[in-house]
Amino acid sequence: MDKETVARKKSWWLVAITSVIALASIVSQIRYSNLAYDAYLKYIFSTTVITTGVSVIFALALTFQVNLLLKVELLFAWANLILWIIALRFLFHFTDLASVISNANIYYFSWAGLIMSAVVVGQTKGPLRKKEFWNMVCRRFNTWGLLVLTSLVAMTSAAQVYKSDACTGDSTSACKDMRLAFTFGVIVAALSLIVMLAAVLFRERQNCMIWVETLVAAVGIAFFATTTRRLTSPGGLATTVGNLYYFNWGSLFVSVVLFLDCIDEKFYSTDKTETTEVEVAAQMEEKSSTPVPVPPPEAAVAEAQV
Repeated sequence: MDKETVARKKSWWLVAITSVIALASIVSQIRYSNLAYDAYLKYIFSTTVITTGVSVIFALALTFQVNLLLKVELLFAWANLILWIIALRFLFHFTDLASVISNANIYYFSWAGLIMSAVVVGQTKGPLRKKEFWNMVCRRFNTWGLLVLTSLVAMTSAAQVYKSDACTGDSTSACKDMRLAFTFGVIVAALSLIVMLAAVLFRERQNCMIWVETLVAAVGIAFFATTTRRLTSPGGLATTVGNLYYFNWGSLFVSVVLFLDCIDEKFYSTDKTETTEVEVAAQMEEKSSTPVPVPPPEAAVAEAQV
């Protein structure tokens, strides 16, 4: 079993473990609080059960190399991820279980289930995981995807707080902060998606792309530095630890990482002249197709006489 398969098997087991802990925590909280099983809670409960079962099945399939199951592994990895995305949407916006960290197990292990499901999707081989594809797009492609995720969660969290009772009465400045956080989240998520799309469509123009990436990362820093300062300062609506707190800070940190990485690549990288595997292969093919010059017959006879 190669290293990639071993890593993928461990990730499937981690999805199963985090799902089981989330399931146990949700059931315990429901019993403790005497909550009724409405449609949202039933879906969340079903998600934890399904993802646990699927993860165990594919972890065992990788252990015993059941090829029939491995052919549909990517499909079920995506199914797990989509189930968790919807479950967290319900958990944070339609129940009282985890809008803030009132139950740390539910909050952290639900997010862990989603994150590990995303890791499995990334580790499972598919058409977009070919080396040739990733050699042609910017090496920060996945990091831009992370910024899209954190920006979207920060945006939806701001919208949730804005619609809640926290944004009423005398909280006019707080409401303005929520509108600002929502707007900035939309802008940064949209710009990051454009960068990802441009990295694929204009992959041969990396020198131009690096300036675009640097500019968008700088915009992300400016926007999230502003929202983080306003929301997490005393009196702000993100002083309580939760999605609004974590994902505004997370978006700021990811933006800083992207900006520093772009600056480092543009001005301080030591491998600017290094060619990619695709370029090397193209050069080798060109050389192999070039005809080798054949000496004239007179030169060959003279060489033989000598």
